[in-house]
Amino acid sequence: MFRTLPKKVEARAERERLLAAIDQAGEGIMLTTPDGTITYVNAAFERNIGYSREETIGRKPSILKSGVLDAAFYKQLWDTILSGKVWTGRFVNRRKDGSIYTEESSISPIFDNDGQIKAFVEVSSDITLQLARDAQLMESQRLESVGRLAGGVAHDYNNMLQIILACAESAMSQVLPQSLVYKELLEITSAATKSATITRQLLTFARQQTAEPRQIDLNISVRGMLNMLGRLIGPGVRLNWQPGEDIWPVLIPPTHVDQILANLCINARDAMPGNEGVITLSTSNISLPASATDQIPGEYVRLSVQDTGTGIPPQILPKIFDPFFSTKELGKGTGLGLPTVYGLVKQASGVIHVSSELGAGTTIQIDFPRDFSKEKPEAPAPTPDETHRRGEKILVVDDEQSVLRVTLNMLNHQGYQAIGTTSSAEALEIARTRQFEVLVTDVMMPGINGAEMARQIKECQPSLKCLFISGYAEAENEQIKMEDETHAFLQKPFSMAALNKKIRHLLSTPPADQGGRAIMNNVHGVASQLTTRRIERLVGRPD
Repeated sequence: MFRTLPKKVEARAERERLLAAIDQAGEGIMLTTPDGTITYVNAAFERNIGYSREETIGRKPSILKSGVLDAAFYKQLWDTILSGKVWTGRFVNRRKDGSIYTEESSISPIFDNDGQIKAFVEVSSDITLQLARDAQLMESQRLESVGRLAGGVAHDYNNMLQIILACAESAMSQVLPQSLVYKELLEITSAATKSATITRQLLTFARQQTAEPRQIDLNISVRGMLNMLGRLIGPGVRLNWQPGEDIWPVLIPPTHVDQILANLCINARDAMPGNEGVITLSTSNISLPASATDQIPGEYVRLSVQDTGTGIPPQILPKIFDPFFSTKELGKGTGLGLPTVYGLVKQASGVIHVSSELGAGTTIQIDFPRDFSKEKPEAPAPTPDETHRRGEKILVVDDEQSVLRVTLNMLNHQGYQAIGTTSSAEALEIARTRQFEVLVTDVMMPGINGAEMARQIKECQPSLKCLFISGYAEAENEQIKMEDETHAFLQKPFSMAALNKKIRHLLSTPPADQGGRAIMNNVHGVASQLTTRRIERLVGRPD
C-alpha cells in the first residue's frame, strides 16, 4: 500500500501539469459530451469567444452560431465525428459582443475502453486577423493593378479630352456668344471639363494621386462627389445633401475628403436592411467654447453622415475604429474602412464623433479645424491687350499629332509665334538654329523624354523657360509641380486661358540661376523614372 502511494501522487501531479498546460495553451480547447454539451473550455477559448467559463459550461456550441454556415455544413460535421473520424475545417462564428470571427478547428472523438465515444475535443485557432491581412494584401494588389491601368489610360484619355476642349474653345472664338452654335460648344467644353474631373476621381480611388493638403471648401468637395457616391451605394439608397451656408475653409488633401465620404457612405449602405434607405450628408460651422471637454475649443467645420440603418450595438461602438474589426460576414468586409477614416481625420487634426441607436441609425460627425491661413490670391486674368500680338517665340513638342496641332492653334491664336514637332530629336535640331522664349513639351516623349530634351536645349539657350504638360497622372507628376520661376507644369486637359496664364507667368520671370538648374535636374530624374515605369508596365519588370 505504501509503495503505490507515491505513484498516485505522481499521477495526480502529472494530471495537474497536463491540465495547466491545456489551460495555458495558445489554441482554444473545448470538451463536450457526445451530444455536444460543453464540459470544459480553456483560457484561450474564453478569450476567443468572449464568454466566461461559467457562461459556457453546460451549454451547446450553437451559442456561437453566426448564421453564415448552413445546416448542410453542420450535418457533415456531425456525420464525420459520430463515425469516429476527425473533422477539420473552419467555423465562422459570432462572439458574445456580436462580432464575427473565423477559426481553424479540428474535432476529435475520445473513446472509452469499450471503443464507445464518450466525449469530443475541439482544438481551434482564431485566424480572423490573418484572413483580414490576406484580404488587405489582395485588395492592395488589386488597387495597384487598377492604378497602373488607370494611370496609363488617363494619359491617352486626357490627350483626347485636350483635343476636344481645345477645338471647342477655338470654334467658340469664331462665333457670336448669343448663337445656338456657341451654346452647344459651351456644352462640349463643360462635358470635357467634367470628364477630366471624373478621371481625377478614379485615380484618387486607385491611389494614383498624391495627398497634398490644400485649403478647400467642404461644400464644393462634397458636391463634386455626389454623382460618384450615388454609383457606389447603388439605386436603393437616396443621398440627401444639406450644405451649410458660408462654410469656413479647412486644410486637408481633397482626395482624403473623397476617401472619407466613400468609406462612410459604403458603411452606411451596408448597415441598411436590403441596402435601402437614406444617407444624409450635411455641413455646418461649429464654435466650441472653452467649457468644451471632449476636444480643443475653437472653430470647426462639421461634416455629418447620417444613415437610417440598423444602428450599432453599444458593446461594439468602442471597437469600430479598431483595424480588422468587422461585424460583417466573411468576404463582406476587411474591417479597414472606419480605421482608414479615423486615420485621415487625425491627419487633418480633426475629431470624429459617433452616435448610434439600435433600429434608428447612426450619425458620424467629423470636425475639421477652421483654416485661418489665406491662400495666395489668384493673379488677375491677363487682358486681351496683354495676351495678343506679343510675338514671343514658342517651341511646342508633343508626340500626339492632334494634341500638337490644337496646342499650336491655341498659342498662335493668342498672338505667339509657335512652331512644333512630334519628335524630341527634331526639336533639338530646331533649337540649334532658332532661339525661343518658351519650350512647351510633353513629359512622356519616346526616345528623349521631355525633361532631358529641355535640359539639352537650355545648355545653349540658358534663358529658355519650360512648361511641362502631361496627361499621365501618376503621383510623380506632382513632383514636377515643384517649380522654380523658370519652369512650370500643366496637367492635361487644359484650357486656352490656363495655358496662356502659365506662359505669361513664365515670361514675366528672370532667367534661371544655379538653383533653378538643380531643380531642372530633379525634373529630369522624375521624368526618367516615369519613362522607366511606363516601359516596365508594358513589358514587365525585369528580375
